[in-house]
Amino acid sequence: MNIISEKESSLKKIYLFFICFIPVLCLWANDFPLEISSVKIYGNKHISRNKLLMDLPVETESFSEKMRRYIPLISKQKKTLYYLEDIQNTEKTIINRYQKNGFLKVKVSSRLVSHKKDYQLVLFIKEEERIKITQIDIYCHDKPEVSSQLAKKTVRWINSDYSDEQFIQIKNHLGKTLSENAYLRYKVNHSFDINHDSTQVKISFNIETGEKQYIEDIQIYGLTDLKKEIVMRQIPLKDSTLYNPAYINWYKQQLSQLNHFNSINTSTELIEDKTNMAHLSFRVSEKKKHQFKSGIGYGLEDQVRAFIEYSQINFYGNARQLQIYAKRSALEPWNLSIKTREPLPFRHSLYGMINPFWLRQHENLYKLDRTGLMIGVSQQLNMQNSYQLHYLFEQNHLLEAEVYESDDLKSVYNKSSLYFYWLSDYVIKQHGLNSSLNLNYSGLGFGSKYHFLRGINDSRFYFPLSKSNSMAFRLKYGLLISYDSDKVVPVEERFYAGGANSIRGWSRNHISPLNTNQEKTGGNRLLELSTEYRILLFDHFEFALFVDSGNVWNKHADMNHLLTSAGTGLRYYSQLGPIRFDIARPVNINNWQFYIQIGQSF
Repeated sequence: MNIISEKESSLKKIYLFFICFIPVLCLWANDFPLEISSVKIYGNKHISRNKLLMDLPVETESFSEKMRRYIPLISKQKKTLYYLEDIQNTEKTIINRYQKNGFLKVKVSSRLVSHKKDYQLVLFIKEEERIKITQIDIYCHDKPEVSSQLAKKTVRWINSDYSDEQFIQIKNHLGKTLSENAYLRYKVNHSFDINHDSTQVKISFNIETGEKQYIEDIQIYGLTDLKKEIVMRQIPLKDSTLYNPAYINWYKQQLSQLNHFNSINTSTELIEDKTNMAHLSFRVSEKKKHQFKSGIGYGLEDQVRAFIEYSQINFYGNARQLQIYAKRSALEPWNLSIKTREPLPFRHSLYGMINPFWLRQHENLYKLDRTGLMIGVSQQLNMQNSYQLHYLFEQNHLLEAEVYESDDLKSVYNKSSLYFYWLSDYVIKQHGLNSSLNLNYSGLGFGSKYHFLRGINDSRFYFPLSKSNSMAFRLKYGLLISYDSDKVVPVEERFYAGGANSIRGWSRNHISPLNTNQEKTGGNRLLELSTEYRILLFDHFEFALFVDSGNVWNKHADMNHLLTSAGTGLRYYSQLGPIRFDIARPVNINNWQFYIQIGQSF
């Protein structure tokens, strides 16, 4: 009996052990991952499979892993490991993703399909209808004019599909508009009114603007070599000035023109005990005092080109810059210049410049040595407009020319000219107008041989059609007037057309009036018209279709005699700038021209 009771006691102990251990074993086994060989998703029309998988605990394949699946000898199908808990939460995760994108009635179900050693996860999605933003109400207490302004800024979102990302864009846009109007202490509260039956949502914003902010003081941090008064001269932003982000960015641009800083950052700090005042700070990082640059490139017109440049910033103080530049190419066998530039104390963003230079030009119609000195000023008037005013004296030695029109055209001659250059740049994100005017009046003393006026207007307009498509237009017109009795103008000042940056389809300077001997003489009227249709193919690559037209005349521009070409091109946007491959052919002439250049056509 004792033996039986002992056996019964042992069995009871074993039984109790299994009863207690099995739940623990199940919990432990629950943490073992299931092997999932693949995931199938059905019914997803508005959200891609890849985006849905981003929310799930899925280990996606890399490109190399995908390629290995097609090589049987080394292929091993990658299996994703899921925990049981993760699979149970999969439906909730996908529903949450859809609700963030405006699908409030989405339905999701899942199923595990067993294979020999692993499983396949199958997801079924029923998206239903997406909600739309039908109304946006804005309330600014005691400021109806601000409410009206903000309401105009949100019109473009009316009747658009709702998403959390879309809502954040609206809210950020309201905050940006308030900041641009000097309201830095604003608070934005919101509420939603959702009509589930009609899938409509009304968003209401209650805004507390606070007072407009003024700049109490300006501080500069990070200066080590440059004097503070030089920097402050570029920022004529006086204390107690109304806060304006556009002008702050403008003055940040002015500081960058000093070419003295690697980085310029701005920050605004609100003053707690002054409800309408803020501190403005500029934090700068200065460049190295001595800088060297060099480069090498290739173009079909200038062939192999190379340059070397030495710069010293803050040369003998006052933010003065010294630049020594040397270049060599087929078009410029040698080009050497020494330039000094410094900000002038008379006005902000006003710079003085002295530039002696030595240049040899080898064009297909002439060869010329130029030695000269340029003295001038430049100023950035505002964010869009700037000008340069220079006086140039040079001595030229004409080594070779295709044609000499007069015995008075000497091989060695002096030129003294006044140059005026105006630039208006209203291009923002490849949209807008860029226009320049270049005037040159020659014959101002110092034995200047020739007396003439030369002007060029070059305008470009950029118009985006979509995120990947855009149009570009160019109009260039040149006028040359001689005030000498014999009307002779130096060959390098006359107009020629044709080439990679002119009328493509013709070689460089090929378009020109001819004399009785069929020699190219250059002209005094120039017209160039260009249209490009640009398509962004993928990162860093762009395709272009273009039509160029124009001509060069001696008397007046004859619109009935325009030369026209058409072509196509490919651009690669590198760190050096766009590398351009263009091929073009004149209309009705079987003469293809191929171009390789660095830089956009226009």
